[in-house]
Amino acid sequence: MPVMGRLVIATFPTYFHACRFDSTGGPGGGGGCYPVFDRATEGGKMPVVDDSIVINRPRSEVFSFATDPDNIPLYNSNLIEYEQLTEGPVGQGTQNRGSVKVAGKRIDFVSEVVEFEEGRRLASRSVESQVPFELDVTYEDAGGGTKVSWHQESPTFGGFFGKLADPLVNRMYAKDVHSNLENLKELLEAE
Repeated sequence: MPVMGRLVIATFPTYFHACRFDSTGGPGGGGGCYPVFDRATEGGKMPVVDDSIVINRPRSEVFSFATDPDNIPLYNSNLIEYEQLTEGPVGQGTQNRGSVKVAGKRIDFVSEVVEFEEGRRLASRSVESQVPFELDVTYEDAGGGTKVSWHQESPTFGGFFGKLADPLVNRMYAKDVHSNLENLKELLEAE
């Protein structure tokens, strides 16, 4: 009798893989293993989301809009709450508090801007969160527009979603990120 729906998790030298073995031969009937994360850390998996989009607006306008705390809820569809905790303009040391919904679960966080290069880059990390993270968003000229690149990683989900669910949650969150970048593009190009 064939084994139905058994999920096998394996760590390979470069990628974290998941394999589903059943009578159809694997995911979508195609069989075999497929990469779940873009890279792995030494000794284990690291949830990573990498995505980018080109927005047909000047870099300074895109950066200014995307990093304004009042605008962040406008293009982040999975954001429940968001507020800047520190006073003054966004820069290194700025702290924010928020909540996002990922895979049906609420994740509360406090984050801090750790690197800030006006018009080019904003890097932040969680100070408090059930799921620790580091986020690096860069803005580059791309023809007459701006390429926005999103790179986010967590050392682990820590079983917050259940260990076997982590790869699926990472995929779901990656879709949220992509949707949010598309929302940002739509808002800016509509102006």
